[in-house]
Amino acid sequence: MPFGLRSRRVEPVLFAVSVLSGGVSACSSDAKPSGPTWYRDVQPIVQAHCAACHDAGGPGPVNLTFPPSDPGLYEMSRSGFGSIVAEVDFADMPYWPADTACRHYVHERRLSDAEVHTMDSWLASGAQRGDPNDAPAPPVPTPLERVDLELAVTPGYTPKKVNGTADDRCFVLDPALSAARDVIGFNVVPGSKRAQHAVLYAMPLAAAQTLDQADADLGYGCFGDADPSATVVGEFVPGVPAQQYPDGTGIRLPAGTGLVLKIQYNLQTGPAELDSTHVQLEFSDSPVPHPARFEAMQNVAFSIPANATGFKASASFQATAASTLYGVAPRLQAYGRTAKMSLSQAAGSQCLIDIANWDRIWEQAFFFANPGSFSLAPGDSIKLDCSWDNSDTAAIVPGNGSMNEACVGNAYLADD
Repeated sequence: MPFGLRSRRVEPVLFAVSVLSGGVSACSSDAKPSGPTWYRDVQPIVQAHCAACHDAGGPGPVNLTFPPSDPGLYEMSRSGFGSIVAEVDFADMPYWPADTACRHYVHERRLSDAEVHTMDSWLASGAQRGDPNDAPAPPVPTPLERVDLELAVTPGYTPKKVNGTADDRCFVLDPALSAARDVIGFNVVPGSKRAQHAVLYAMPLAAAQTLDQADADLGYGCFGDADPSATVVGEFVPGVPAQQYPDGTGIRLPAGTGLVLKIQYNLQTGPAELDSTHVQLEFSDSPVPHPARFEAMQNVAFSIPANATGFKASASFQATAASTLYGVAPRLQAYGRTAKMSLSQAAGSQCLIDIANWDRIWEQAFFFANPGSFSLAPGDSIKLDCSWDNSDTAAIVPGNGSMNEACVGNAYLADD
C-alpha cells in the first residue's frame, strides 16, 4: 500500500471516472443544490486545512480560493476538481510528512473521515458551487497567548534565484536582552508569500553580526544552518499555528543573545517581492520550572557516492541526566530521501518519527500529541537514521552549501 493511502474512500466508481476525465460537469444553475456545495460545505474545510498554501500567489501550485465575485474562476477550475479529491482520498494532501503509524503529533495536517466524505460527496453530486452567501468568514490565524517581543526583517529583503528557484537567507535580529528570558511561545508572520519556511536560531550576537557584515546585502546566505554555534528556537511552515511550548517548559535566551531568522524563499510560485517577515516571541513571567532546548545530534563524517540510491548514515544522542522528551525535528537537505528517529531504553525501542518521503520545504518541529510521554534516564539514547539519493556524478559531503547534505536531528528536551 503506498505511503499514506486511505482505505476509507467512498464513491470509488465516480472517483476513478473523475480522475480519468480530469473533472466534473456543471449542474444546471437553476437547480437547487441537493448535495454538498463549495461555499457551504467544502470551503470551510479548505480554509482550515489548505488555504495557507493554496491561495492566490501562495506556495501551493493550485489556487483553491474562489471569490464569490468571480464565478468564472470556479467554472474554469472544474477540470481539476477530480484531481484535487484524488489527492485528498490518497492522503497526499494536505501534505503531512510523518507516518502516523509511528506516532501522532499536535497540529497534524490531516482531514477527518467526515471531511473526506464531504469532499467525495461534493464531487459525486457535481461539484456544485452553491450560494456565495454561504461562504465562511476569512480564517483568523491562531495567535500567541501574548506577544512580548516582535522583531522584523527591516528594511526588507527582495529574494533572488540563488539555488535554482530558491533563496535561503539568514537575518540577524537583536532582542536586546539585558537579562535571561525563557521563550514559551513562538510565531512567524510572513511578509511575503514567497517566504515558505523559516527557522529561528539563537547564537552569540557578535558572531551573528560578523556573518551579516561579511555579506553586502541584508542578511547572509545560509543554505544549511545559520552557523555551527546556532541552536534552534523554533520552526515555521505554512499552516502551522503559533507555537506554544509544552507547559512548564521554555527555551532560555541568556542576556546578550542574538537571534537569526533563516527564511527559505520559493520563487517558483510567483515573482520576487519585498519581504519584511516578523517573528513574535512570548516570554515566561518568571523562570520556567523545566528549561528546555533543542538537543542536536548530527553526523558530519559521511560521503554519499556518485549515483548512489538509498545511501544511509546515522547520528545519535545519549542522555546524561533525567529529562523529558516532548518532540523531534529531523533535518536533511535537498538530496534527502528518508528520516527516522527512534528512542532506545532499557525496556526496548520506540519510533519517534518516520518520514518516508523527505522534502526540505516541510522541515518542521513535531511535538508529540501526548506531551511528556517519554521520560529519559541517563544512558537512554535517541537515534536518527538518514538516507539519500545522489544522481550527481560527484560525491556529496556534509556542509551548508546547496551541493552539501545534512543528517541532523533535534530533540526538544526539558530538564526534570
